[in-house]
Amino acid sequence: METGIGYPDINTLEPLVDALGITLTELMNCARDEEIIASLEIARSQRKRMVKRIAGGGVLCIAGMFMLLYALKLFITRTWTFMLPGSDGPTAVFVAGRIGNFPPAVIVIGIIGGVALVLGIVTIIRANNTDH
Repeated sequence: METGIGYPDINTLEPLVDALGITLTELMNCARDEEIIASLEIARSQRKRMVKRIAGGGVLCIAGMFMLLYALKLFITRTWTFMLPGSDGPTAVFVAGRIGNFPPAVIVIGIIGGVALVLGIVTIIRANNTDH
């Protein structure tokens, strides 16, 4: 955050005035404070939106990868297990089953995981390309 104590690096002044759409004289004299502040607020909100989109895309990618890996595990082992919540130690209750010749769960989980992964990647790419 700018405190008014120092000055920006001279190499950043030209890109800064170009980005703000003002002249160097206006920047140095702070002649258009309201417009500069509005431009900086727009840039901050765009950055926040981009970070949220990238984070959301990352979550989708991670969830998609876990689903694809779980579908692969189901396909290879053709078995599934589930531990009931709240049970532990010797009283733990496990439910297990075998997937038959046609594993619909593998297909559904694989499709959902693939879609989540693709949506995550597209979201990240679009967030990086649209907010510049």
